[in-house]
Amino acid sequence: ATAQYRAKLTSVRELLVRRHFPQDQRKRVLRYYNYIWTRQGGVDEAAILDELPGPLRQRVAQHIIGDALTAIDFFGDLDHSIIKAIVSVLVPRVFVPDDVVMAAGEIGSSMYLIERGVVKIFSPNYRITYSVLSSGGYFGESCLLRQKLRACNIKCVTYCDCFELTKREFYETMKSFPEAKDQILSAISRTLKFKVEENRRVTQNLGNQNKLQNFLKINKVFDVILSLGTDSHAKSYKITVGSVFPFCSDKFTDMVMLDLTRMMDPESKERHMWTLLMLLVTMYNVLAIPFRIVWMPGPTSYFADWCLDLIYLIDINLNMYVFGFLTEGALQTDPDIIKEHYKKTRWGTDVFSWIPFEALIGLAVLCGMKMGEDNMHLPLALGVSRFPKVVRAPQILPYLRTLVKVIEENSNFSMTGIYLAQLLP
Repeated sequence: ATAQYRAKLTSVRELLVRRHFPQDQRKRVLRYYNYIWTRQGGVDEAAILDELPGPLRQRVAQHIIGDALTAIDFFGDLDHSIIKAIVSVLVPRVFVPDDVVMAAGEIGSSMYLIERGVVKIFSPNYRITYSVLSSGGYFGESCLLRQKLRACNIKCVTYCDCFELTKREFYETMKSFPEAKDQILSAISRTLKFKVEENRRVTQNLGNQNKLQNFLKINKVFDVILSLGTDSHAKSYKITVGSVFPFCSDKFTDMVMLDLTRMMDPESKERHMWTLLMLLVTMYNVLAIPFRIVWMPGPTSYFADWCLDLIYLIDINLNMYVFGFLTEGALQTDPDIIKEHYKKTRWGTDVFSWIPFEALIGLAVLCGMKMGEDNMHLPLALGVSRFPKVVRAPQILPYLRTLVKVIEENSNFSMTGIYLAQLLP
């Protein structure tokens, strides 16, 4: 299954390159496929449900979304047979971050139930956020009343698994339950009146926007940083920059922090450049360490190696505090989540590979020199002490796979990259 997924992904990527899709659109398409794979194992849930016979499809849909449907005010008091009938016509939909599911001014034709994910409800000009909905929430029910224009914009914050109920399917289903239909429409009307009043109050409370904007004015550099997350991002970046450049000025630190925000995205140019650097450093260690053990050069030849160890130290800090990662197609940028994820995955091996065992060897040698012992074994001891760096060797293939994708997406000779990507495990 994994091989089939990679083959499909490389085919999609080649199509996007051949059709000259913009870079941001390529990212959205590829992240969608990544989400479908990690969340659903590459399975098209809508297609699977369509293949099931009616009664079985109904039971599966009831298990997935039935409780969320009955939790809605205007569906909660309905007979179980009516709920089953409505559930049977729900269709799974997947939306990606920043998708505008509904736009103000368009004619509504569907309502949605959120199985998983987060959406925001905005005013028509996007200046006011009326509400934030998550799992179990619903929106778009006004379309079931009559043909009218949408009053709000609804935009996905994360990947969203939803179930769609179209106006056509609703009325077709409710032909068998006319009394229940009137009951539902009356309840929807009351719900909409409450929401309109609630939105009016939100607008009124935020009427004095000039004072609010003055209150929220901050430094331009931190505007960029905070736009990507919470205040904890800035704190984490300060920790990272301070630990790597402890004697630098605040101006230099802020400039570095601005670059770090770009490195949060695993598909950014800055992140790819760092991946290339880590690939070169890791390959250097893998090749140089056996050479040093065999030929046993003197201690002065290790100066370049010790400089590269500083890059490993910086890499540990970046992975701990800065580098976001994709999970179920969504980019995780929360510092606490990044830190926890790194500790559970690579932190132990990365720290072990960085520990300067040469320092321990040096102390032992100095003690030996004071005692008048021969230092003929020093070159061999130094070479062996570098061997823990090889534990990073398994990261070479992921580094290569990432760089192959970059070449593939930005080169006219992308087919070579595709074939190579399929060979990499």
